This record gives sequence, structure tokens and C-alpha cells, in this order.
Amino acid sequence: MENLWHYLEIINKKKIFSFWGKSDNRDKMGALDNILKLGLSSSISYLVPILKNEDEEIRNRACDVIIHLFEKVSSKDGFYEAVRYCEISKTDLDYFKVTFQNTEYIKLLTIASFNKDGHVREKAIKKLGESQNSLAIPFVIYRLADWVSQVRMQANKVFDMSLKEIFLNTLVENLPTILWLQKVNRVDLNNIYSKTIDFLMNQNRDAVLQNFSSYTDQVRGIIARELVSSNDISHDEIDLLLADKNYIIRNCVIKSFDLLSDNQIQQLLHDKSSKNRYDTLVQLRSASFFEELLLSYLADNAQSVRSFARYYSHLKSENYGELYSANLNNNINVIGSIAGIAEIDGKAFADSIKP
Repeated sequence: MENLWHYLEIINKKKIFSFWGKSDNRDKMGALDNILKLGLSSSISYLVPILKNEDEEIRNRACDVIIHLFEKVSSKDGFYEAVRYCEISKTDLDYFKVTFQNTEYIKLLTIASFNKDGHVREKAIKKLGESQNSLAIPFVIYRLADWVSQVRMQANKVFDMSLKEIFLNTLVENLPTILWLQKVNRVDLNNIYSKTIDFLMNQNRDAVLQNFSSYTDQVRGIIARELVSSNDISHDEIDLLLADKNYIIRNCVIKSFDLLSDNQIQQLLHDKSSKNRYDTLVQLRSASFFEELLLSYLADNAQSVRSFARYYSHLKSENYGELYSANLNNNINVIGSIAGIAEIDGKAFADSIKP
């Protein structure tokens, strides 16, 4: 912090004019650059007053540094701690609008939306709504859980205005934030979440699924759960989930097992995830071909699957040893067969294991 105070002192020094009557901002600009290098989000509150500096160059650079430091905040609950004590008034929000470029103005509004003063937060949210900019949406969502009812009401109003196709991807990407707020802040956002899901998954389902692969694992997981919990998931949508790179998302389709085609079940039975193979076998316990199917999994690479197959198989223990030995002699399922021999204490078949 000692360096920070030093740099702030440089910035706040009175102008020094050159022989030609021009001020020299090099030291002040350098100090702002050094504050940025420090990377302390706690510096933001000390930089906000510089936004009113009479020198445009200093103002604009201070604005850039503030925004960069704010965007470095990595945790959802870190925003409030970083900027709540910034000295920002309601009239400052109007000043920001006429002083800075639109993108910078909107980002300063997002900072103001975490201010300790509820009136400032409320006005910031209103202005963010008027901006009709996707940058505003995550910060409007945060205020849906505000502790002041007037701020919550304003945030709800703005959020409803944001349920538009042009903000589709931004709304999808911020589904985790709504769920996080419900969990952490213990607020009831069920109505907000249901309204958002209806807009995304009923009114704009095709557009959302068209971009499915571009979303994060967490977002795809939410969409997948919503799909399988609906009553009208299609085979194409199931195929979309089965093709996902994340095994947890592929696993979601098991909840709609009765709707799966034979080919889709086969995909799960041969899934590279042992959990997905295991869960699929569990679903097939009542199938007429279950006993025959288990033979293919007695030497599975995964211990959980092998144990499951042996538990439900009608084979005797010596038959397991013979099966594992035959596999090894024919170079089939080598890893699972070696592990299987060890698991059944099949010393009599140890000679089948060749280096």
C-alpha cells in the first residue's frame, strides 16, 4: 500500500507548467500506469475522485485503470468488497455520461451498482437498463438479490426489459449467476429463474441449442438438466447431449432413459466414462438380455463396472477366472482381465498374465 500512496500523491500534485505554458502529465500518467501494475482492486476507491480531474488526459487514463482493475476481480462476491466504498453520488452518474465514452460510461455504472448507497445503486441500475447493452445484464442480475426493496424492484423491471433475443447468449451465460445468488444470498429467485428458462428454452430453444457447444461446461450442464426435465426432449436433442465432451452432460440423458433409442443406449454402454457405463447398466437390470450383456463388462477397465457385473452375473467364481484367463490368452480386455484376476484372488490363473 505504501507504493499506492506514493503514486496517488504524484497524481494529486498541482499542475506543473512548462516554459511554453503546457502542463507535463508524464509523471502522473506514469503513476497511474504503476497503480495498474500493482493490480490491487482495493485501489479503485482511491482512483474514483480522479475521474473529476480537470485534465482530460488524466481523467481518461484514470477511468481506464479503474475499469481494468475492476475487470480483474475474479470472484462473484469480490465485486462488492472492491468498490462499495467508492465516493460516487447520484449526480456523478450524470457527469460520467457526458464526460466519458459510452462503453466506459456503462462500465462505471456497473461499478456504481455495487455502491454502499442504495440510492446510487438504484439509479445505476436504471441507467444500465436505459443503455440496452449486454454488458449491463450480469450486474442487473446481481441487484435482483439486493437487500433494499427499491433496488430489487428496479432490477426486476430492468431484467424484464432485457428478455430480448439480442441478449440471448448473455442471458444463457448468466444462468449460473442466478443460481449462485439463490444459493449464497438465500433469496427466492425462483420466479426470475423460471421466467428466464421459459424465455430461453421455450420461446428461443432452437437458437439456444444452436450455440450449445460454445457455452461453458457449467452453462451446458444447466441447459442439459432443463432439457431432460422437460416433457418434450427430442432424439436430436438427446444426440446433442450424447455428443458433448463432458461426461456429466452425457450422463444427463440417463434421466430420460425411457426415451432413448437402441443406438443411443449403445452409445452410453460404450461411453468412455465408467460412470456412464455403470449408470446405463443399472437402468438395464430388468432387460431380458441383461445377463448376456453383463458378460461384456466382467472385464471392463473400471473396477466399479466389473464389480457390478460380477455381482449380478450368475457365473461362479471359477468361471470368472476362466473368462479372464481366456481374455489374456487372446489379448482381449487385458487391463480389466488382469485387475479382475486380482479382485477374485485368482492365483490359479496368474500364469495367464504375461509380461
